[in-house]
Amino acid sequence: MALALFGIAALFAGDDEAPASTQNLNSTCGNTKVSTACSDTVYGALHNNGEAKVGPRRLVVNQSGKIFSRGTRLFVAHTPLDIGSETVRIKKTDGKAKVSVAICSTAAADPFTQRVESFFTIPSGKGSIGTTFSRTVSGIKNRRLSVRFAGKSLTDNFKYTMTVDRPGDDEIWMPSQTQLNSVYRPVEGFADLHAHHAGGLAFASGWYIGGMEQGSIYSGDHQKKLKVNLVGVPLTTLRPAHQGKVIPSSDDNSHQQMNLNALKAAHDNGLGLMVSPAVNSEWLCSVLAYALEINKRQSCQDMESAKYQILKMKQFDEKYGWYDIVTNPWEARSAAYAGRLPVVLGVEVSDLFPKSDGDWRRQLAELYDMGVRVVYVAHESNSRFAGAAYHHTEDLLLPNELKAWFSKEIKFASMKNGRNAIGLSDLGEDLIRELMRRRMLIDVDHASWKAVDEIFDITSANRYYPIYAGHTRPYELLTDYMKYLVPELNTPPRVLDYIKRSGGMVALRTGPEGMETYSESGVANNCSGSVRSLIQMYRYFVDEDVPVAFGSDFNGFVEEIGSRFGRTGCPASTGEFRELQLTSQTRPSSAGAPPSWQRYLDRGMSDIGTEPAVVFDMQKLGVDTAPLENSAQSFLQMWGRAYRSNRTEVQP
Repeated sequence: MALALFGIAALFAGDDEAPASTQNLNSTCGNTKVSTACSDTVYGALHNNGEAKVGPRRLVVNQSGKIFSRGTRLFVAHTPLDIGSETVRIKKTDGKAKVSVAICSTAAADPFTQRVESFFTIPSGKGSIGTTFSRTVSGIKNRRLSVRFAGKSLTDNFKYTMTVDRPGDDEIWMPSQTQLNSVYRPVEGFADLHAHHAGGLAFASGWYIGGMEQGSIYSGDHQKKLKVNLVGVPLTTLRPAHQGKVIPSSDDNSHQQMNLNALKAAHDNGLGLMVSPAVNSEWLCSVLAYALEINKRQSCQDMESAKYQILKMKQFDEKYGWYDIVTNPWEARSAAYAGRLPVVLGVEVSDLFPKSDGDWRRQLAELYDMGVRVVYVAHESNSRFAGAAYHHTEDLLLPNELKAWFSKEIKFASMKNGRNAIGLSDLGEDLIRELMRRRMLIDVDHASWKAVDEIFDITSANRYYPIYAGHTRPYELLTDYMKYLVPELNTPPRVLDYIKRSGGMVALRTGPEGMETYSESGVANNCSGSVRSLIQMYRYFVDEDVPVAFGSDFNGFVEEIGSRFGRTGCPASTGEFRELQLTSQTRPSSAGAPPSWQRYLDRGMSDIGTEPAVVFDMQKLGVDTAPLENSAQSFLQMWGRAYRSNRTEVQP
């Protein structure tokens, strides 16, 4: 952001000291190590990185405070930087104290060596009030930035505001007229619009075993049963004990489902585009911190976790030439034509753009500059922007209520008829407009139905800006139990109508739940929770004339569709009924099958590498999969629509 925007002149009280050699410099920089404990996740939420927080505060896009006498205040970025430089601007707003400022960087790995990037003094007296002191530091990629204030006066104080800017963080990319007018050949392949590539790093790496680049999973960290007692009340066992080599199955929700081999195999056999949201749950991370299961060098805070996952996906991109993070549909087409996998980054968290982390527009600009193009306005609980779609309410209603209790900006409404009465806040309306201004994509999943109604009011008034549902099910085909379990986390007819009229699309949540029979599917619904259930949804949406993709939710703390055979077969059935369903299945020929076919037959949709096998199984059951296999192209058409000024309502 240009200095002129602040209306200031660069004024310095003396020259910077020369950067010190790389070493541990706690006396100058402060203790910049990150060590997350349960107290940081639960009790720390009361102060939420505000001025009252004891100990270091997280360094965020902008914040303010006061230094008394010879007091100190340390700000530490929890996430290493994905770029090489940032600019720190400190404005003195009041007070007469003299203060020294140390801008340091810390290595991301042990021994966490520190380096002084800039050291200067803000002079005493009233004369410098209103002055901004600016320093740009470079060579800090993959290091964590910190700022330490140290008061130098006996009785006076120093009030300040501080901003941290990325180069070009206020720039919005727009296509040329030539790009808008050109006709491009279709991109091939199916899309997965909701797969958490770096989701194993969510919850401070406390849940998933197996890295993004790891082949086989050897589960030394799951040798103990995870069962947490809170206030003397035993909870259900969260994870059974096991050890040794693990091969994920469709009913597995704690082992890596998107490792290097699986993702590359998916791409080689039909995956043409992927949307990968960074995801987190502060509630689950707190439980895992209590159980001493987390990586203490990571943060449980939603936005920090999201940025860390984005960093790791960008590092993956730098390492593997076939994987390409894209920021607009023209980049995506170029990547696809070159044989690479276009990856669109997103953020899916509940504590979205918290007030304590500074102006939400600046936070959004930071994500945009990092390459994020999809933002969910709510997740498991209400945000200060929107109400969340209620689901699994026995587990999630209490965290929802507690969050509203501690934050005046977040509202709570008890569930009535399975619906959340909270829609968009005023901030939420502004956020939707800002997403459209930046041509970012709006996935309406996880927003309450009331919020989706209000989102469509805004987007339809903006020439039917496209909206989509990235991991959903049709409400019309849900069983009664599913309507109870996920009363709003699905797509009812009116929301489907919004999506169609906007030129959007839907993606199938590939879960192990049974579906009611869609009479026009052409495929018997006789293996509940398998591809046969998925086909009921698929054909329903196709017949509604809306583009369809996968929305797997891999690495999202969920299970996937089972096989039609063996241990994982027909998982939504039980007892004798399940046995009858299993015996009614005929094993198809493997001629022409993708490499993951046998793994899929044995273990269901166990990892992203089995998605091509799901498509093949659908074909073997006589389903026309052309709409699914062309879904990467459908997504880019939808995204390209966001950039056009001549949009009109899509007529049925």
